[in-house]
Amino acid sequence: MICSGCTASSATKDPALNSSTMKNSNSGKHSLEENGEVAVMNIMIEKKPFQIELESNQATKKLIARLPLNLKMNDLHGNEKYAYLLETLPTEIEQVNEIEKGDVMLFGSDCLVLFYQTFSTNYSYTKIGKVKEADQLDFISELEAINVVLTP
Repeated sequence: MICSGCTASSATKDPALNSSTMKNSNSGKHSLEENGEVAVMNIMIEKKPFQIELESNQATKKLIARLPLNLKMNDLHGNEKYAYLLETLPTEIEQVNEIEKGDVMLFGSDCLVLFYQTFSTNYSYTKIGKVKEADQLDFISELEAINVVLTP
């Protein structure tokens, strides 16, 4: 995958989000939790609200610390929207084998990707989270670029 031509702008940190803790979930995986619940990040896509259930890793924690973010995400390969971040994030790259509709991942250390199709892949990513309402993302396939606002 080649990411190019995106813009991103960042704003202020929200110190309250730094109090998130890591706890074991029932699945045996670690989940980012805040007040006993899995942490979510709000995402507004073309003025439509969604939530991203977050993975528990350093990339996600650093991304949360940079919120709010306004991004213009361009289309790539007819299955994803992407935007470069102004600053790099830590990576925990893994071979994912299959992308699911609604996955939000980091390609490299500075390219945030939102997938709107499910497909197999040989690429490796750092997992950020998954849009809870993934079944409602079909509308973005028709748009060349989307405006996204990420908030706590």
